[in-house]
Amino acid sequence: MESNSSPSENTVHFIINHGKSKYDLCLEKSCTIGKLQLDIERRSEIPISKQKLIHKGKSLTSGELTLTDAGITNGSKILLLGRKENDEDPVVQQLAPLEAELIKIQSKYQQTHANLTGIKQGFLPQEYSQNGFELNMKKMKLIEEDCIQLMEKVDAIDVDETNVVGKQKRKMLITKIQKQLAEIDRFVEEMEQK
Repeated sequence: MESNSSPSENTVHFIINHGKSKYDLCLEKSCTIGKLQLDIERRSEIPISKQKLIHKGKSLTSGELTLTDAGITNGSKILLLGRKENDEDPVVQQLAPLEAELIKIQSKYQQTHANLTGIKQGFLPQEYSQNGFELNMKKMKLIEEDCIQLMEKVDAIDVDETNVVGKQKRKMLITKIQKQLAEIDRFVEEMEQK
């Protein structure tokens, strides 16, 4: 049996919202959620496995469900949650071990901070306190030097202007290192005044 209906009767026009991005779609009403996810993957570069679609507060999980069955009508808005795969970005790959290095530096800082605070609060016998204080202050200076060297490594990574993700990751790491350096400086100054 042939249908005399116009294409607009067989299609549905709706919007996919993902963060600041919006995708206007017009698909057949009989299109499945699985096919919709393929279309979204093509447009947004978010893999199907990372996508979560929400319509009217309900998660669209069944790939076999049609748009009509899911209650998607003209003007519907669907929320897309998920992220692109950035593991293949060479800048992100270069920054990952440097982030791990910062975590180690932060751990050393916390330990040395605790040692110095304990010494200043008198938790070490008097005959050991001066030697322990000097030793831990030297460690703190070495931690500060490690931060500076790490900053130089991050700064040496070349990021193309079009690589938004790489630029953001690099900037975030530099900001974390700067905060760590500022914290070290404040603490050393505080310890030297006491």
